[in-house]
Amino acid sequence: MVPAIFLRYLERWSDADDVPQMLEVMLRSLEDPNVEVRHTASMNLALVIRSSSLQLQVLRLKKRFVKQTRKTPLPARSASTYEEALRKRHGAVLGLIALARSYPFTVPEWMPALVETLAKYATEPMPIGNSVRAFGQEFQQNHQVCVRILG
Repeated sequence: MVPAIFLRYLERWSDADDVPQMLEVMLRSLEDPNVEVRHTASMNLALVIRSSSLQLQVLRLKKRFVKQTRKTPLPARSASTYEEALRKRHGAVLGLIALARSYPFTVPEWMPALVETLAKYATEPMPIGNSVRAFGQEFQQNHQVCVRILG
C-alpha cells in the first residue's frame, strides 16, 4: 500500500520533507517483528527506488544499511537481545537486497561491492541466510539471462 501511495503522489508533493518521511516509514518496515512484513517492505523499497527519483539516494541508503549490519552483531541465541539484533540485522540485509533488486538487469559500479557484502551474510542464521541465498539465486538467474541476450 505504501509504495502505491508513494509513487502516485510523488510528483504532487510540494513539501520536500514529505518524501523523506514516506521513505523513512518504508525503512522502518524493514525492522518489523513480522518476517513477512520485512520481506514485503524490501520488495516495495526496490520497486519505489526503481520507479522514482530515489535512485539518486542509493549510495546513501547502501551506506546506511552496511553501517547497520556492522553495528548490530548477533549475540548468543540465549541472550535476551538476540531476537532484536536478528530483526535489525535482517532488516539491514533486506535493505541491501532491495537496492540490488532495484537494478534487476544491470550492474552499476557500486553493485559488485554490495553483492560481496551480502555474500558475507549467507551463512547467518534464519531468516538472514535464507534471504541472502534466495537473492543470490535470483541475481544469478537475472544476470545469466542478460548474458545470454547480449552474448
